[in-house]
Amino acid sequence: MGTMFSAGLFKVETEESVWNLSSSQWPGFKIGSLTCHVCLSGQKHYPEKLRVERLDNEEGLRMTWTFKKAGAKIVQKITSRPKHLEISSFFQNLSTRAACLSELTLLESAEPGETSFGTRHGEARVYEDGGYWGLVRKLSRSPKPSGETAEQASSSEIQGSSQVCWEVYNPFDRMAFLAGFLTFERWLGMVETKFKASLGVIGWKMGFDAGDVIVDPRETVKLEDVAFMLGRDPWLLLEEFGNLVKERYCIRPLERPPISWCSWYPFRLSVSEERVLDNARIGAERLKSLGLKNIQVDLGWEKNHLPSSYDENEQFSHGLKWLSQQLEKMGFNLGVWKAPFTISELDTVAVKHPEWLLGDEKEKPAPYWTWFWKPYGKVYALDLTHPGAQNYLREEIASNTSNTSGSTLWVARVTRVYATGTTGES
Repeated sequence: MGTMFSAGLFKVETEESVWNLSSSQWPGFKIGSLTCHVCLSGQKHYPEKLRVERLDNEEGLRMTWTFKKAGAKIVQKITSRPKHLEISSFFQNLSTRAACLSELTLLESAEPGETSFGTRHGEARVYEDGGYWGLVRKLSRSPKPSGETAEQASSSEIQGSSQVCWEVYNPFDRMAFLAGFLTFERWLGMVETKFKASLGVIGWKMGFDAGDVIVDPRETVKLEDVAFMLGRDPWLLLEEFGNLVKERYCIRPLERPPISWCSWYPFRLSVSEERVLDNARIGAERLKSLGLKNIQVDLGWEKNHLPSSYDENEQFSHGLKWLSQQLEKMGFNLGVWKAPFTISELDTVAVKHPEWLLGDEKEKPAPYWTWFWKPYGKVYALDLTHPGAQNYLREEIASNTSNTSGSTLWVARVTRVYATGTTGES
């Protein structure tokens, strides 16, 4: 083993087919035996060969992973930046045939004892994010409560995952390590951990569900960029990571964040135009000086409470245009919740045009969820690659937009749809 690259707080050492990440500033920190893998056409492949080169004009390394049996290659460039270590990656299909890329892990350490987050690292705190939720837990404690005995807990496997950003803080060493995805151009990155009391960390990886993307022969695909950060203040690392993403995407924070009232939390499906206006009057009297500007009507205004409906129900008998005009007189915008890609089995679209809905290898259309609220039932995902579904969406949105005033803000629930038929929402 030789030290191939050492800059800033991190040190990279390579072996014949893996590499290790450590730090001179945190002696107990190590993520070892790092490799990568791909799933092509349902088969998992690990690289047979690793070639390491120094970068010519930058401080860093280039790692080329060759998957000979799969006919593929992953090239990763590790570069030292002022506040972080950055890894940019590419996937190359070396075959003369198209490849179906279903899963890709950029970094994976799966050898027990090869990864450590310092002194008594089972007690270290881990920050995880799930889009709709965030939590801090001990590395050795399951994110979900369990009724295990002490003996069962020592032998059980604790798993955790985080979207985009993951951080561990060791209160005994007073050091923190952050791993995050700097980009999310095509895929949503995940960081996953596995811990067992008797063995410590038995798995740590960064990657994503590639969604069965077809990669043409000899095609090169850009993957998501990764950042590693290390320091004594975990809050500062999170803030600096946010700044890196802000710089990457040229995000300009608003001088004043938008302040809204949302109907979902007090009223759920019993929301009505009268209740909206009553709360808007209170807001105009008491909260305008604090910046209240948007009055959002969440799920509950749609005909039959269908998430994809664009027609108002009897609780909004005057219509959204009238409501937006009344709110505008008070100085407010109307925000309207919509789930345009979520199609209930009770919707006429599902009955008349099942070909517009996503399916999988077993059935088409394939339900991906059961709607929790009235009218209940299965829900499907609209196939946005189908011309008929595209035209339907254009016509419905154009028709409903014309029925609201210019001050209406549309708040859409976006459904991420993968080729396998699975979905997630944000």
